[in-house]
Amino acid sequence: METEYQPRRKSGRCANGNERDGGALYHAVPDHDPWAKALCGTKPGDRGNGWSEYAGESVTCKRCIKKQERGVGHD
Repeated sequence: METEYQPRRKSGRCANGNERDGGALYHAVPDHDPWAKALCGTKPGDRGNGWSEYAGESVTCKRCIKKQERGVGHD
């Protein structure tokens, strides 16, 4: 069975309800766990709120893209 990935970005600190520091990179994240590691190995920070619930149009993280091209991370 192949793992499905969604393009997601980190949600940011959410200190004041404004997710301005969430970042602009969209990572390949397994769609079943809001706290899962991305394909490149990064994960949401301890002060963050997991991955953003809004999926992007495409993955922009270069490390995630390379691993997707090689088929790494697929079950």
